[in-house]
Amino acid sequence: MELIQASEPAHVGSSSEIRRDHLNLYAPRAIKDYDKLGCRLLLKSFKHYWFDGKAFTKDKVEAFFSDPANFVNP
Repeated sequence: MELIQASEPAHVGSSSEIRRDHLNLYAPRAIKDYDKLGCRLLLKSFKHYWFDGKAFTKDKVEAFFSDPANFVNP
């Protein structure tokens, strides 16, 4: 997963691209019922973008998930 600017033109090539205005952590499961690698890679990217690549801690995760501003439908 990579975050891109909305103004960036669509990718041309063989890889696929899905654009959303929000992150759906369900994405790997939508592709395959059990995708351990896909989930691991999504969480790695999530950690990079939202937690500056630092390890998840209980306090950081609780703060993130308790903030309604982080969700489309809190």
